Amino acid sequence: MVHLMIYMLTFLFFMLPFSFGEVSSQNEVGIDFNWGADSSQIKILRPYGIMQLDTESEEGLYSFNLSLLAWQNLAADEQNKLDRSRVEARSAILNFFADNFLISVGQMTVDWGETFGYRPSDIVNPRDLRNFSPLNLDDNKIPLTALRVAASFGLLHGELVYSPLSQYTLLPKEIGGITLDTPRKNEVWFNEGELGFKAGFLLDSANIDFFVYRHLNRLPSLLLNTISWVPLFESINSFGINAAFSFERSVLRLDGMISTHHPILYQLASDSLTYGRYITLTAGFDWTFENNALLGIQAHYDRYPITQKQEQYGLSMQAQYDISDYDSSIEASVYRGFIYKDQRDELKVKTKLGSHMDISVGSERMHWGHSSPMAIVANSRSYTGKLAYQF
Repeated sequence: MVHLMIYMLTFLFFMLPFSFGEVSSQNEVGIDFNWGADSSQIKILRPYGIMQLDTESEEGLYSFNLSLLAWQNLAADEQNKLDRSRVEARSAILNFFADNFLISVGQMTVDWGETFGYRPSDIVNPRDLRNFSPLNLDDNKIPLTALRVAASFGLLHGELVYSPLSQYTLLPKEIGGITLDTPRKNEVWFNEGELGFKAGFLLDSANIDFFVYRHLNRLPSLLLNTISWVPLFESINSFGINAAFSFERSVLRLDGMISTHHPILYQLASDSLTYGRYITLTAGFDWTFENNALLGIQAHYDRYPITQKQEQYGLSMQAQYDISDYDSSIEASVYRGFIYKDQRDELKVKTKLGSHMDISVGSERMHWGHSSPMAIVANSRSYTGKLAYQF
């Protein structure tokens, strides 16, 4: 099935230009390297290029977008099953326009939420946590095959997303030295599909949305099956709000979500699941300065659905500075949790070497405290670099 999809998408990429309109493509080749305390990795960066197709009809009634990634790892991450030498469709979307309506269908990622970095409201796409990065969450998204309908009426706007097949979060091969099995699939849950609706209003200096989404729990529950963990997924309802209030040079951002009936623990004796409440909230300010600098600070609250109530309070800061004279930028992120002492730090520097050559270097450190719910993601310290040529 996967190979058939790849062949079909490749066919579409070459044949649709004759049916739609002008085609623009961007190819990028280079070397991407990553080394850490326990492992190192060097890979050819998208040796077949990144192919981007953006077309639009002369009537302006429809468009098609296709984004294929193809790359080859020279050093696969066998521990977490990350041999990603393959072609992957990040998007294959057909859009239809009609006055105040937009209908999209195909393979897509959907962005919900207003805050920086981790956005609690951004739950439409599941995540690939096998190679988790706090500042690069969009790359961790798993694309969904979905129907998306958006509409606006004056100050009001709404959006519906429907995916006929449920998707679950991909986890590392091991947690705390214990092997993870493949997820236990209850066919009733996995055949239900996923459905969500978001609606709100847009003012001159404010955007407020409320949403409800029925989906498989993105935070997996784990059953200890003698010598291994078994991830458990069940359809749940999540409710939330995201908002942004703009001032002269600053923006107040808010993302919040609650799942009132989240699976917690599988009871072997009764062969049943117990449930709890999952709450997550992020709020903060960001400022834009005249010297091309951006600074953001956010407060985080998480209440995890674990047998004994576990809470986490945290604070994060994000900064970005563009050096326009040198076509360079510096990005940094810091997070500190106050209860379990969770820590995340990332620093990245990017610059241009001529009109087509880019280089970036960075470092990232993640340390999760003892008994922290985030310990499901491995502690790591890594350094990254990328040298690429675009043509």
